[in-house]
Amino acid sequence: IEREERLACERRLQEEQKRQEEEEEQASPELLEEAAVEGSQLAKEKRVEEERLEEERLVVEVAERRRAELDNIEREERLACERRLQEEQKRQEEEEEQASPELLEEAAVEGSQLAKEKRVEEERLEEERLVVEVAERRRAELDNIEREERL
Repeated sequence: IEREERLACERRLQEEQKRQEEEEEQASPELLEEAAVEGSQLAKEKRVEEERLEEERLVVEVAERRRAELDNIEREERLACERRLQEEQKRQEEEEEQASPELLEEAAVEGSQLAKEKRVEEERLEEERLVVEVAERRRAELDNIEREERL
């Protein structure tokens, strides 16, 4: 029974294959031409899409290269600026080290004079504050005396 079923299945498969081959041979020339046109159109669309993707890839590649160039330029400018700043600081330090003793003494005297003037001003302000405080107390005492006299 199994052998008969297998043989029957093989016969059906061979018949189906034979039927498909006959259909392909009898396909109308219009259908074949239509399929050829469709295939040609699909191939053209695929080529156009591949070209578009290649153009996009090139645009991205150029943009990435330009970005890398700009990053390099920015980094170089930053480094140059840092070098100039360091050179200026070094120059100032050297100038300070080479400053004449007269200039250093003059600066010290000026600093001392300014400190003295500041102390004098602070003392004067403190005296004025005390004068105002005494005057306010005296005024309050006078107000109290007047109030007591009225009562």
